[in-house]
Amino acid sequence: MLSVKSKWRYLLARYDTCYRIFSLRLNRISDRDIPPNLVISPGGVATTTLMRHIQSFIHINHIDDVDGLKHIPYLVPKLSKARVLYLYHDPEIIYQSLRRRTYCRKHMRKLGRALWPLIALLPSYFDKMTFQKPLLSAINKQIETFRAYDSDLVLCIEYNDIWERKEDIAKHFGITDPAFIRDFPQK
Repeated sequence: MLSVKSKWRYLLARYDTCYRIFSLRLNRISDRDIPPNLVISPGGVATTTLMRHIQSFIHINHIDDVDGLKHIPYLVPKLSKARVLYLYHDPEIIYQSLRRRTYCRKHMRKLGRALWPLIALLPSYFDKMTFQKPLLSAINKQIETFRAYDSDLVLCIEYNDIWERKEDIAKHFGITDPAFIRDFPQK
């Protein structure tokens, strides 16, 4: 039987491992694996639908987030040469969308910082607990970070404006095919 001290050491070692994996996730991305165009969001803003349409015209990050770029919390320097479309909405509405689809835990790990890798250590029965406050904080931080990013390479669009700004999206990514506007997904 493990002593209390040994159990804490075990948990701290697990935490340290999770934290290192989490904090290095963006640093492990190879420069050659970064597409020239990125679509990023906190989730819950029709990102997948829009990505499905955009990828028919240009090369973008993976639609199922296999590359880990769809929901990154901030831009790292190696991504600074990519054209970025950042989609956002009211954080409360995003949270409700994530909660309805049971993505809160996953998105906390993707958007979170500091102690949030500990979530990976929690048993699955904690999935039903409310993560509202920390997740809203992470969503707000991501929105603030991207909106404050001063570059012509980052285009921030609020969810309700996506359909009115489809021409801006095409221009931002250099898409000249008229089918992009004509076949744009419906709201």
